[in-house]
Amino acid sequence: MDCIFNRQIDEVFELSIYVKDSEKNTTRYQQTLKKRRAESASIHYQTEKFEISGDLQKSYEIQPLFFENTQYHFEIQFRAPIHYAELRHKLVLINDGFRFSQVANMLVGVVNTGNDIGQLNLPIYYEDKVGKGYFITLSFMVLPTKIDLQQDIEPINEAIDDAFPLWRFNLTAKTEQGGGKTNEKGYFPPFWLAHFQQLQQQFSQALKIIKNSPHNRLQTYSLHQKAERLKGKLSAKQTHRIKNDLASGLHHKKYAIEKKKLSVNTPENRFIKQVIIETDNKLTQINQTLAKSSKNQLSQAFFDTLNNWQKPLKQFQALSFFNDIGTFKGLEKISLVLQQKPGYSTIFHVWQELRFYLKVLSHHSLISQKSLSELYEVWCFLVIRRLLIEELGFEEVSSQKAKLMCSDQFDLTMKDGMYGAFHFERPDGLKIKLAHEPIFHQKTEIKSYLNTQKPDILLEVLFPNKQRFIWLFDAKYRLNSDDGEDDLVPDDAINQMHRYRDALVWAKQDEGKSRPVFGAYALYPGFFDQVNMKNPYQAGIDEVGIGAFALLPSQQNQGAIWLRDFFKAQLGNYLLSSPLIKEEHLFVQEQSRIPYTGMKQQLYTDLTMLVSLGHAQEGENIRSIEYFERFKNGTAKYYHLPQDTFEMKYKGLQHIVNEIAFLGLAEQDEQGYKIINKVWQVKRVSIVKRNTLTEEQAGYISDSERLDYLFELGIALNLPNPIRNVPLDGFRKSMKLTTLAQINNVTEFNSIEPVYTEFYLNQ
Repeated sequence: MDCIFNRQIDEVFELSIYVKDSEKNTTRYQQTLKKRRAESASIHYQTEKFEISGDLQKSYEIQPLFFENTQYHFEIQFRAPIHYAELRHKLVLINDGFRFSQVANMLVGVVNTGNDIGQLNLPIYYEDKVGKGYFITLSFMVLPTKIDLQQDIEPINEAIDDAFPLWRFNLTAKTEQGGGKTNEKGYFPPFWLAHFQQLQQQFSQALKIIKNSPHNRLQTYSLHQKAERLKGKLSAKQTHRIKNDLASGLHHKKYAIEKKKLSVNTPENRFIKQVIIETDNKLTQINQTLAKSSKNQLSQAFFDTLNNWQKPLKQFQALSFFNDIGTFKGLEKISLVLQQKPGYSTIFHVWQELRFYLKVLSHHSLISQKSLSELYEVWCFLVIRRLLIEELGFEEVSSQKAKLMCSDQFDLTMKDGMYGAFHFERPDGLKIKLAHEPIFHQKTEIKSYLNTQKPDILLEVLFPNKQRFIWLFDAKYRLNSDDGEDDLVPDDAINQMHRYRDALVWAKQDEGKSRPVFGAYALYPGFFDQVNMKNPYQAGIDEVGIGAFALLPSQQNQGAIWLRDFFKAQLGNYLLSSPLIKEEHLFVQEQSRIPYTGMKQQLYTDLTMLVSLGHAQEGENIRSIEYFERFKNGTAKYYHLPQDTFEMKYKGLQHIVNEIAFLGLAEQDEQGYKIINKVWQVKRVSIVKRNTLTEEQAGYISDSERLDYLFELGIALNLPNPIRNVPLDGFRKSMKLTTLAQINNVTEFNSIEPVYTEFYLNQ
């Protein structure tokens, strides 16, 4: 254990903080800042504050020492014997990590910061031997090691607030941060509570001032009395009336008189009464709701704090004059009392802030937020949404934003899965569904037969022919613990991608079972120069459809270039008028061509290649007459084609050569035209050197070491109608990939519908 902090605090106690391998986090933190900031020279001199507040006041400038996902051991050794000490954090989990040793006269504890960043406050209460209590609070910043607090947090928060307002806030995180600005209106208990905490002392002090000197004014009221009880000067008219009544014997009659007295039933006091009642009701509601929560994450110290905030409110309501104050019905005009009088002006301004707290809440009000891993996950989801719209030309046609539900801990939780999916369309007919945390089990359309699977992000692409493809993404707010120069994702994250792809099965009654996941990829907070560097996981992405993409906020979105380019390669860049993307484009990729051992995987089971036979003479070499006769009478066993000839015709289709099931070979007729009158079954395709081919296989012997495709032929099938007008000018013009079904009953070469057209190169 390394001791990272040791101080003697005013001869009251000695504070020591220990952590395992402190240099590891410090090094990672400094490496992150060096990569993310240009002014790296100032990094080593950046300091943070470690503060002690309450009955002791201390502040220390320290090097960054406290980081996420780290366990810290605290020892508070009291100098004078004390009765007991305890931690009074709002979370039970934190408090349970501390204990007081009477023998050692020491409070010891452990805090694991997890993925919570921001200011961590540790309130400590202790009593001396005579029963006098003291409060102190240890405060320090918990910093992230994988992202830059200054550059990355704000873009992440802004993106989440725009799509899911208020979701990122909660009450039960270890740390607190500035809330950030938001225009969202409405009553949200965590915000209201965080803001009231900042204003509570002002509020209570103002109530004391009002209690000692309540505002009052002379108010006129009417009173009916008999003549003998009237006192003071009366008006001449009233005197004359009384004399006449007495003369008439009306001694029982009462007369209305007006008097004045000081009254507290003023509009200003009615306003104060309304504020007190509403504030007390809100605190009571929050207290009762949290107390009923089944999670029990909040400590008794938290509830004691709420009760202490309510005490001055209860005391004010118990005052004798409180019941003399009527119901508040609004203010007819601006009150100078509420704006200027001590106590009243404070309550008025506090109430205005509480009323509009969502508009004014900024970095001066601290509020707990969800963990950084949760924020990063949702931000990654929203980055994919942005890329689809801004970079690939999709339009969001509907969005069933995940319904935000308020839990019994007053944080907003999402109703995840397909319910909260975003739907996109593009003019070329492609449709996309983007879902957050879809759930797969035995009863879902895409099944997981053993264990429930819940990837973070699902991207489902629907082509115009109703063919569907799925990619899965998992946001991993983690980096490989190895001290390497490059930021890499942990190995278990890659293993998780394999599990997702293998576990999910599409089970259709009419088509049987198939595997719908074309790729599974981790998203992680790695920093690279994505403009000039290659993704370290690109080989895995290309070969097996498993890998990872570094994803971070940055200017001009350069932290998402690899992911953007991946989507463009898969779905096409419609904004640049790229050719129509077909599902064939995805099926020919290496990762989708890997079958189980002993099996084949094909998109077209009757894939047919039309191509001319080689020339009778190539340079000085002349093919044997027997070679052509074997093709004419249907007994040929081999056909060869230079590998580079195929690649000059089709770009990126080397994977599908082994899937060619039939060859339609164009022969020259007596008039010199090329026709195809039979197709040959292909038994096997292999790559060989030209100098290994026999005369039977190639028509003549060659010493060339070029690579050729050697097709081993089976039965020759006669076509019902020969295919005519096969191009004569250029061998590659005679090449066409199609299907056996397409060439039935077709007599013209140019009328045959090709497949894999987007891979054709210029002839």
